Amino acid sequence: MSYGFQVLNDTGTVQIDQDYVNSRLSVTGSCSTHTGMFGTPPYTGVYDLHLELPAAINLDVEIPVVLIRPAALGKYVGSLQFIRNFSGSTPTGTWSLRIVGQCPFDYAIFSTLTTPVSDGSSHGLEVYRLDGSIAYSSRHSHPRITNTFQIPSGPLTFPQSFGFPSKSSIPWVLGNPLCITWKGVGDMDE
Repeated sequence: MSYGFQVLNDTGTVQIDQDYVNSRLSVTGSCSTHTGMFGTPPYTGVYDLHLELPAAINLDVEIPVVLIRPAALGKYVGSLQFIRNFSGSTPTGTWSLRIVGQCPFDYAIFSTLTTPVSDGSSHGLEVYRLDGSIAYSSRHSHPRITNTFQIPSGPLTFPQSFGFPSKSSIPWVLGNPLCITWKGVGDMDE
């Protein structure tokens, strides 16, 4: 089987090739109920998602890209945490994701490690690696940056507000957290 392909932009930067596996949509969904922390509603009006990630997502290998989109303007959604799952004191090898918000929200998780969500079509561009795996497929959804904004200089205060160009809907934003491993009370790896 032949392999390899390269797409360059106008400055000569590689956009697609056989060596770089693009992150692709792996999990998507919505949090629209008041679930509280791990199923216990301690606070009124808090939307709390606790999602077990697919077994193929291993944060020791790759941190997936997490995009979030709140359902309402002026409401906080964030506090993302990746949590290593345990059975007693033994790691299970799987991970969970926790997101908290003041309103319902959508989430999308992009990874190179899982079976991607595909549009099911039989046409498009696919780039294969030497081992026969797919490095890129136009049948998969990939994260795409459409706008950026600068954080103001000086001391940050929270919550921080940013303007964005008017769109037909609220935009998706990057929500990736600092990855930590919880080993027990008072013991955390950063």
